[in-house]
Amino acid sequence: MTRFLTKRAYEIPSPDDGVRILVDRLWPRGLAKDDAHLDLWLKDVGASHELRKWYHSYPEEFDEFAERYRTELESKADELEQLRTAGDVVTLLTARKEIAHSHLTVLLDLLGVQNLGEPPVETMLTDSLAFGGFSCDDVPAAKEFYGLVLGLEVTEENGMLTLHLGGDRPTLVYPKGDQHVPASFTIINFPVDDVEAAVDELTARGVNFEKYEGSPMSTDDKGVFRKGGPLIAWFKDPAGNILSVIAPT
Repeated sequence: MTRFLTKRAYEIPSPDDGVRILVDRLWPRGLAKDDAHLDLWLKDVGASHELRKWYHSYPEEFDEFAERYRTELESKADELEQLRTAGDVVTLLTARKEIAHSHLTVLLDLLGVQNLGEPPVETMLTDSLAFGGFSCDDVPAAKEFYGLVLGLEVTEENGMLTLHLGGDRPTLVYPKGDQHVPASFTIINFPVDDVEAAVDELTARGVNFEKYEGSPMSTDDKGVFRKGGPLIAWFKDPAGNILSVIAPT
């Protein structure tokens, strides 16, 4: 089953995006085509000019817009099927700022994805102090890398590590041994004021930065991505999980 993600077209591309498809009828203003890194532009699934013009005049009438847009999509069965079969992971791109009140919400609903416009439900998890975690194949190697190479505060208990990130946000690192599979997405982004200086410092400490040669995410010789959005450089921990240093947005 396809996993759909949404993103503004102006945001920095990521290796986690999968197949990148623009679903606006108009090209995003001010965005260079080389910076979009598109796999496909399905302009015909965007709302018609008449409907967009009407919604611009009545932005409070989202329900009416959604109903009219669904009617327009009734003749777009081939395009919807193309979205459903585009890949395992598909990122739908739009220039709109408020995705929850845009045509993407309706489109995702028709594709079988939960409507992003639905109000959140209050549960026992709503105010939970949640924390993240990821696996590794070698706890001592992970402890040395995150503590001595990256300079993070690391504690160990019950055979697991806790990374104490800025703002005292704990992240759990747990062992999986031979069953470990490196994360294919960026597990931690480290905002830094000077990406190039951070790359130089970490390189001197033995960190190798990813180049992604031959892909839309290809970087310069230092490993810095400069093709749109904030500067970012990706690297891996000893277990193969992807991390980054990124300029603040």
